[in-house]
Formats: sequence, structure tokens, C-alpha cells
Amino acid sequence: MSVDSQFDDATILAMCLAFDRTCGSLQASGVAATVQEIVAIRIIEAAMQGERDPDRLHDEALKAFDLDETRKPIAA
Repeated sequence: MSVDSQFDDATILAMCLAFDRTCGSLQASGVAATVQEIVAIRIIEAAMQGERDPDRLHDEALKAFDLDETRKPIAA
């Protein structure tokens, strides 16, 4: 799947922000690549469904881990 052909620059930025925040929420600096892959897949799936807000992309990614984190806005 080519992410570049499916999403505009703003969406890719939102996805990157959500990925970084989710990995931070999971304290993923040293976790297996599998966890990061799950995070990335969840964010891409949500974006493919039309979600563009990095906070909501982050929330969707955390659902894979059954976590509920207090929403803190992502600064772009």
C-alpha cells in the first residue's frame, strides 16, 4: 500500500503526530517493532476511514491496547 498516493501532506503530518504520541503513550522507545507496526496500522486504518485529527487518530491507535488515556491535544 502506498501511503503517499492515498493521503495529502496534512493527513500524513497528522498521522505522524499521532504515531509519535501513541508510541510515547505506550512508552514505546524500546518496544518491539511489532507494537509500532500495530500502532501504524491502526492509524492508517482510521485515516483511510476519513479521520484527520491527530488526537482522534491517537485515540484509535490506543484502542488496540485497551488503553484509555486522558486526551491531551497534540501541538502541531
